[in-house]
Amino acid sequence: MNSKELSIEASLQAKEIKKLEKWLRMFLSVSSIFLVIAYWGMQGEGTRFAVGITGVVLTVICILLAAVINLGIKKGRANVRRMLKLAEKENV
Repeated sequence: MNSKELSIEASLQAKEIKKLEKWLRMFLSVSSIFLVIAYWGMQGEGTRFAVGITGVVLTVICILLAAVINLGIKKGRANVRRMLKLAEKENV
């Protein structure tokens, strides 16, 4: 790849990282909602308690997904930096 193609690829990946950041915020927001549902459900009995357990499980799932997305964002940013450095070296 030449430096122009690397720059274009880096900008495309940067756009995708922005999308991942939106997904990260969404999963963190949803996990907060599930956490409130879990807390509410744990205060009761029967069906309400079952809803609380479901809220706990869904909270954990959302947090794990957010962690995976965050890892992807970090790796993506590092990849973009490497591509831009490589493009600079080719330009010099």
